[in-house]
Parts: sequence; structure tokens; C-alpha cells
Amino acid sequence: MQYSQNHNRNAVGNNRFSLFLKAYSEFRAHKALYMMIPRIM
Repeated sequence: MQYSQNHNRNAVGNNRFSLFLKAYSEFRAHKALYMMIPRIM
């Protein structure tokens, strides 16, 4: 029982961390696009 609770908590933490990494990588990609747009124009 205790193991399953810890496992679920770790799974939720890893899921949040992966979502954060995905959002951060997308933010960096969009930031690069915004930096490149003025050069194209």
C-alpha cells in the first residue's frame, strides 16, 4: 500500500516535470521564432 502511494506520487511528479519540459522547449522554440521574425521582415 505504501509503495503504491509513493509510486503514484512519483508518477504524478514525473508527469508534471515532463509537461514542464515540453512547455519550456515549446517556449524556447517560439522565442527563437519571435527573434527571427524581425530579421525576415
